[in-house]
Amino acid sequence: MKKLILFISGIVLSATVSTTSAQQLPNNSFTDWKSACGSSDQVDKNGGTTARQRPGVEPTDWNGSNVKQVVSIFTGQSDKLVTKETAGRSGNSVCLTNTKVEVMGIGAVAPGYITFGIPWVFASSTMSECDGGTYGGMDFAYRPDAFRGYFKRTSTNSSEKSYVIAYLWDGTFTSKVGKKSDPKGDKYDVDRAVLAGIAGIPAAAAVSEKGTLVAYCNHSFTSTTNNEWQELTIPLTYKTTSTVPSKMNLIICAGDYWNRDALTANTRLYVDDVKYLYYSRLKSVLLGGYNVPLTDGVYDYVAYVGNPTSCDATVLGGAPTKSVTKSNDTANNIYSITVTNNTAGDNATDIDGKKSHTYNFKYMSQTTGHIGVMNLPEGTFKFGPREIPVDYIQEEDGTYALSFGDPEGEFAIEDAAGREFYLNRTVIKGVTMTVDSDRCYVFTKDGETDGGEYTVSLVNDGSTKCIYDTADGRWIFNFDVNVNGKVTRVTVTSDTTLSGVNGMNEMNERVVARRGAIEVSGFDGVAEVYTVDGRLVAKTTVAGNAQIAASNGIYLVRTPNTVKKVIVR
Repeated sequence: MKKLILFISGIVLSATVSTTSAQQLPNNSFTDWKSACGSSDQVDKNGGTTARQRPGVEPTDWNGSNVKQVVSIFTGQSDKLVTKETAGRSGNSVCLTNTKVEVMGIGAVAPGYITFGIPWVFASSTMSECDGGTYGGMDFAYRPDAFRGYFKRTSTNSSEKSYVIAYLWDGTFTSKVGKKSDPKGDKYDVDRAVLAGIAGIPAAAAVSEKGTLVAYCNHSFTSTTNNEWQELTIPLTYKTTSTVPSKMNLIICAGDYWNRDALTANTRLYVDDVKYLYYSRLKSVLLGGYNVPLTDGVYDYVAYVGNPTSCDATVLGGAPTKSVTKSNDTANNIYSITVTNNTAGDNATDIDGKKSHTYNFKYMSQTTGHIGVMNLPEGTFKFGPREIPVDYIQEEDGTYALSFGDPEGEFAIEDAAGREFYLNRTVIKGVTMTVDSDRCYVFTKDGETDGGEYTVSLVNDGSTKCIYDTADGRWIFNFDVNVNGKVTRVTVTSDTTLSGVNGMNEMNERVVARRGAIEVSGFDGVAEVYTVDGRLVAKTTVAGNAQIAASNGIYLVRTPNTVKKVIVR
């Protein structure tokens, strides 16, 4: 196998990186800068290569696209494509700017980008024959799940794309570069050759040797919010999980890296704090047939299921470097799942700097509970000794639409196991209600007349498959469940025609993240804003609509009938 050794300004890049940081990108916060740039390759029409030192400065361990080109006896150069920004997001950052490079008044816009590979260029007075790109990279034998970085883009051209391109591979790719219509120079591990066949990547010329592409991302974006710093997390797509990569390259470009005809002068992109993420979190959990809704940063949950006999857990990311362990504490009704990223090294961590996360799911002590009795259509909803007035009754083809009233706005009940259930003023339609395919609240009728009693049962055995109450699948059911002091709002709605019953407006509720605020609308009542760890940070009375000031972050917003996660940026 051919081995590519990178030379920059006559210094050989070491193929080994310290084991404490090898899993990460070197100089990832752009703290350190070279006093002089390295060299790029200028390829001539016969395939020969001349190394030309780039003008200006660039981050240590990185190569930039500052350019020095010679056409005939004339030289064109620019040190403005890659520059140092001292007032960055957290100290130094790198500024990438698309810049027009001219020789004797003839020129074209060049892309501002940084990379671990070596930039190459074919310069000609015939603009249609000019070409360029990147070859090589760095040794890298790890399998991250995603790339994360902070970006700020300023540009008058909102349509031009900026790019983040990462690729990991094994082996060697050999192809030709140079004059666009007749490339003759051999280069190893050219970007287009390694990424051949990926949508949006131009074809490489005369590929004579192929390695194995392991994983990649080819992410483009046209702006950042209000031209401010924005965090981007970009997943890597794995082409194979059986091959461990031996090399990696990363290209971050202010403009359209793959289409140089689309480059626009002065498109500017600031970059800071870039790293790879090695996930150790869950993507989804099917516990005892119950799909537990997961929230970022939350690791303790209530699962509305009895002692689970099965667990199907899916982890985040495509890298095959994670282990999952499961345990069931039947004495305390807690099912635990631990996800661990087994990549060696302290820097192979998730977004929170951790290599392992444990999820705890508190499940129910029994699978079926008798909740109460409902008398129809006598005007009351009876739970044990309490009778709750029925505000509205409507008979449609043997089914009912009900709205339960209570002076205090809610009432509590207990099942035979002593579990408390809080039921808010609610509309219920039909005889059988479904929360999802495995968690059912079943209303069964005793008696043949309209005055017969309906028994409400909670079914959590993971095998019962309930149906919707009418042929067209309409139902609405909203309530709170309190298990061991933790209240979870459950909202099930599908019939917007019921939203006006007795002034109820659950169906019109909206929670939307705005810039620096959360907008709530469509109801009269109280909205509460919590952090993901359960701290109440705001509470306001809503009369139709309201705006709640909020700093950037993830929040849970509780309204009279829903709980919704929003991200304020």
